[in-house]
Amino acid sequence: MLTAKEHACLAALVDCLIPADAIGPSASDAGVVAFIDGQLGGDYGAGKGTYLPAEPDADIPGDWSPRTFYSKGLAALDELARQSAGCDFAQLDPGDRHELLSAIERKAIAHPWIAHFLDQAIQSTMEGYFSDPIHGGNRNAGGWKMVGFPGCGHDYRSFVGKNLPVAQLVPIQTIADFRDRT
Repeated sequence: MLTAKEHACLAALVDCLIPADAIGPSASDAGVVAFIDGQLGGDYGAGKGTYLPAEPDADIPGDWSPRTFYSKGLAALDELARQSAGCDFAQLDPGDRHELLSAIERKAIAHPWIAHFLDQAIQSTMEGYFSDPIHGGNRNAGGWKMVGFPGCGHDYRSFVGKNLPVAQLVPIQTIADFRDRT
């Protein structure tokens, strides 16, 4: 679904939000770009089957599907980077990327809807980083390992009220592990 340019911009964006460190992988290494791309390539991206009507927002055209919103949002992010530094967002050094995202978050940039796009990108990044790996993100359960979540299929009642490293007590399992048992 994503073009090569959109992919590069999105990878740079999600890695600003969740960079690699000693505790866990970067968002792109954890498959967040693949997760978002998969979501945008399906019914969600086309805007099909939403269970609630979109709340009216004067800043965002109401007929934009999530796919269109991402495409336009990534293009706008590249345009803002070109205006400030003469290159696309992915070509900015990490400090300049953070500076631009901070300005967007503070609404210090006069743009009608880019802050809404950043909010959506943050939400999608969290979903991709912590969702079950079967959906394309959270590669190798890196997000789960980072927070000590052992995956699905466990009875956690014995752990309630205890501060234990749960991921060390039970093996991490994903939906695919249960699917393979049948």
